[in-house]
Amino acid sequence: MEEFVVQLGHEENELKKIIEPLLDGEGFELVRILLKRTQGKAILGLFVDTKDRPNGIMMENLEFISRFISDVLDAASLEENILSGSYDLEVSSPGLDRPLTKISHFQNAVAERVKVRLKQADTSGSRNIVGKLVGASSEGISIEPDGKKDESRAILFADLAEAHIIFDFNKKRPLSKKSS
Repeated sequence: MEEFVVQLGHEENELKKIIEPLLDGEGFELVRILLKRTQGKAILGLFVDTKDRPNGIMMENLEFISRFISDVLDAASLEENILSGSYDLEVSSPGLDRPLTKISHFQNAVAERVKVRLKQADTSGSRNIVGKLVGASSEGISIEPDGKKDESRAILFADLAEAHIIFDFNKKRPLSKKSS
C-alpha cells in the first residue's frame, strides 16, 4: 500500500491503519480519509476507488464498503476512542475533481490542470495555486501556474495541505477500454 504524501492528522492516520488494509484486501484503494468533528459528533469521510481500474467504483461497491467498514469500526476498540460516541460514515468515489494524495496520483495526473493548497502562504501571500501539473517525483511536484506559461514552480509534498484535479469538460479524453 502506497503512503499518503498529503499529511494526515493523528486520528486519521490511526483510522487509516485499520481501514486501508481491509479495502486493499477487497480490491479497493483508499484515496482520501477525512475526520471532522461537529458538536460532539464525528464525521468520517472516505474516498474510495478500485485498485485495478481508476474511476471504476460503482454504487454497489460504495454500499458494500460502507456496511463493511462500519461493522469493523463499530467492533474495533480504537486507540484513544477516536470514534467513541456517535459518528457518521460517508463513503464516496473520488469524483471528477479527484483528490491527489499519493505520489502515483500526482504522476498519473501530469498534464492535468490542478489546484493545490499550501500549508503556509507563499512569498506572494497566496496559499492556493492553480495550473498545469508538469512533473511529479518522490519529493514533490512542478506546476506551471495559470497565466505563467513556461514558468514552472516546484512544490515539496511537505508543503502541501491538499491537492485535486480540476476537471475540464471540454478536454477530449480516450474512452476506457471495456473487456469483453
